[in-house]
Amino acid sequence: MVPCGPDISVHPGKSECQRISDPREDKTPPEELRELKRLNDNYKTMMKSVRQHLRQEGIRLADTSELAMQQVAQEEEEHQQLMEYNRQENLRVAALREERVRKEHEAEITRVEASLVKQAQMAAAAEEEALRLINETQELVKTFIKREDLEQAIEAAMEDPTDYNFALDPDGHVFRGRNTRPEDVPKEEWEKLERAAQI
Repeated sequence: MVPCGPDISVHPGKSECQRISDPREDKTPPEELRELKRLNDNYKTMMKSVRQHLRQEGIRLADTSELAMQQVAQEEEEHQQLMEYNRQENLRVAALREERVRKEHEAEITRVEASLVKQAQMAAAAEEEALRLINETQELVKTFIKREDLEQAIEAAMEDPTDYNFALDPDGHVFRGRNTRPEDVPKEEWEKLERAAQI
């Protein structure tokens, strides 16, 4: 049969060697015990006094005390000062915002006016160009041959044909016509090339 519990023949561990088996066997001298009791009583008395002092100080500094009321009044005054500062800051920011909006509005008005002026100039230029084209067309229409004058114009063209051919001699004289020869034109009617170019 195998034992279940610890073996009693084994020596106790090192941590158990210094253990006091019975606290009633304390060898402290009675004088030392009396001194320890006196010190303990003094400690309790002093701690009781300290606690009583702190309790009275807490009552003095309670919410209903004068110091607490002064502190609340000071905090309220500081709060009012901060609220006034906040209100002044809001007014300053609002003024800056209004100034910025006013400048943006003025810039938009200036841009729109410039755009209107540019559009008016473009419209005026287009109208002037249209009038110029109308005038040129009217001048060109004046050169048109009317229906009732068509036969007369054809007869005049057939009687006086225009010849755009010309010849040049080495000296720069112009002789107009396909069949024109220099000897057929008098010398005083000869044209120089410079004069012809100016025409």
